Amino acid sequence: MTSLLSKMSTVIPAVLLLASVIFIPVYAAAPCSCADISNIKHRIEEAQVAIHTLETQIGFIDPVTPTREDTYAGLQGLLQAALNTANYQTSAPGLGTAPGQRGPAATLGDCSMVFSASASPCMLAVLKAHEQVHADECNRWKSVWNLITPWQYNLTLAQFARHEASSYRAELIYIDTMMQAAGLYSCPGMAPSPPVAVAIELKPITESIGNASLMEEFEVMR
Repeated sequence: MTSLLSKMSTVIPAVLLLASVIFIPVYAAAPCSCADISNIKHRIEEAQVAIHTLETQIGFIDPVTPTREDTYAGLQGLLQAALNTANYQTSAPGLGTAPGQRGPAATLGDCSMVFSASASPCMLAVLKAHEQVHADECNRWKSVWNLITPWQYNLTLAQFARHEASSYRAELIYIDTMMQAAGLYSCPGMAPSPPVAVAIELKPITESIGNASLMEEFEVMR
């Protein structure tokens, strides 16, 4: 059966290509069932909104703008505003928040991951696929530096935006792989949803960084 991600008009064209360059952890014991479909579909919509927002915002970012506390907060604020105002087609209960965090999951400064206790085992596996991308990048920098500053600060803001988008793509790929393996595309309610509208107007993040030099570009998604 054709998968949902291949049917939905808002799917990112590079998803299948990225499957070969992003390591997608396989959580064989992920206990997802037809009862999880609403949560899964809503998470797919959120990922699509996030990828669209981040990739559009990259066009506004000066290539030499560093990632630091203020620019990081600005980008994350725009992303959260888009996620909060999107016209979702599927409603689902909230996943709660991870300890000390604003969202249901996070990768900490020591590269460990934390998750909301409210997330179901199925959604926990989905969140892990997303956070693993962050944890892997964190550990990559940790192996080179002592991470005295947050690992994100080793990237330009544009690089970080691409990295964040890659974590949402990893989540989409994991969902698709898991659902095909578990036969969940035959569950009731799996008809493709209409495109998700993003209501927020994207605006450039402006910053003066003096004589900052262009950081060497590298590909985050290997």
